Amino acid sequence: MKRISIATIMTLFFYTTSFAQLKNVSGKTKQIETFLSEFEKVGFSGTVLVELNGNKVISKGYGYRNAALKEKTRQIQYLTLVL
Repeated sequence: MKRISIATIMTLFFYTTSFAQLKNVSGKTKQIETFLSEFEKVGFSGTVLVELNGNKVISKGYGYRNAALKEKTRQIQYLTLVL
């Protein structure tokens, strides 16, 4: 009985801890996206890829790929290769 309750407590602890980390990542992601959007307004152009522990958090293009023609940066998905 004691082993089952310890296992249950450990499972709940790790579940709630990982959920809290996901919530924190979500908040940081919004902060980064807001920062980059504001940066785009003053002329930043480029593509940003942010990963955390091998998981894609942000993959987005900002600004123009061709400023003279006013062509927006493409929103592309990236393939990550680990060699």
